[in-house]
Amino acid sequence: MDIVSTIRTAYETAADLKEIRAVVVTNPSNPLAQCYPREVMGAIMRFCEEKGLHYVSDEAYALCQFGTGTPFISALEAGEGILDRSRIHVIWTASKAFGSSGVRIGCIITQANPLLLVGVSLATYIQCSTLSNTYLTAILQSPALPDLLETNLKRLVNNYSILTDALTSLQFDFLPANAGLFVFVKVAKNAQTWEEEADIIRRFAECGVKVSPGREYVGEDDEKGWARIGFSVPETMLREAISRMKKCIVDAE
Repeated sequence: MDIVSTIRTAYETAADLKEIRAVVVTNPSNPLAQCYPREVMGAIMRFCEEKGLHYVSDEAYALCQFGTGTPFISALEAGEGILDRSRIHVIWTASKAFGSSGVRIGCIITQANPLLLVGVSLATYIQCSTLSNTYLTAILQSPALPDLLETNLKRLVNNYSILTDALTSLQFDFLPANAGLFVFVKVAKNAQTWEEEADIIRRFAECGVKVSPGREYVGEDDEKGWARIGFSVPETMLREAISRMKKCIVDAE
């Protein structure tokens, strides 16, 4: 697996191996908005088993799978029989699927690891407010929750289709997504420098469209010109953003 080769190289070239305790994987991926196949997760876990590392799975977008393709599989399931369960940890937050970034509430799932659970319980700096707890409890216990999640996924499908149709008409390359709230797009087709990438991001901002530059996601140095474009907004807002992007591109030509 290429990803395992990359992880192994990073591990073997680290300045101090004693400082490396875990491999952290975001699944579904941010910014690629794709799920890791079971075999890839298994390969990473076997590497963790080989090196005595923990496997931390950030599954914040687990409830945001809206399309076909590789299905989401939690590390709790994928790790069975591969990695000792005391070294598999899952992080989840309400901020993505429930559109609640400002609430700042989430959880960690860890098994056969009593010392870690005690440490997390005593970490006063991560305690949640009563208001946040009440809010999330009400959502999770609501009989309407399945309908809310289904409605959310239908809207993601609709907006993804609107955005990707527009990207295709603009002849922008993009990575097909099936889980998440965004698309990774080559917005500067011929960018050779980070400055050229930053220039198109700046021009979009001047037109009233905020996107995240690809450089922030620490990709390959020869892959310049990418941006993460979110689409989890009301349809009218998305269409307005697309209109502004098109005008920005026309004005720049």
